[in-house]
Amino acid sequence: MKNELSIITIHSGEKNNLIKTLDSIDNQVKKPKLNLVIIKKIKNFNYSQYKKKYRKFIVGKDKSLWNAMNIGLKNTKKMNILFLNSGDVLYKNNTVKIINNKIKFN
Repeated sequence: MKNELSIITIHSGEKNNLIKTLDSIDNQVKKPKLNLVIIKKIKNFNYSQYKKKYRKFIVGKDKSLWNAMNIGLKNTKKMNILFLNSGDVLYKNNTVKIINNKIKFN
């Protein structure tokens, strides 16, 4: 677990930004060990559509952006992490693979 990348996604805004971010993670050749999504409740958002074996949602537990980041850190102890916030995307589909290779090399 220590030699693989986990992604923490924080969301509290517009639903389409979150979808764009999750889609960019789903399009990766090598999936992250974990994609932890910390999110305020969104109306008309189909969580089950975006649930994957590597993705976990924590809904409505955060009080602020900083609190959400701390929740993410507590749930990813001993993991290499990347904060990829809602609206951010991984433009190349081999980004996670490249990062994992760098982690293993170092």
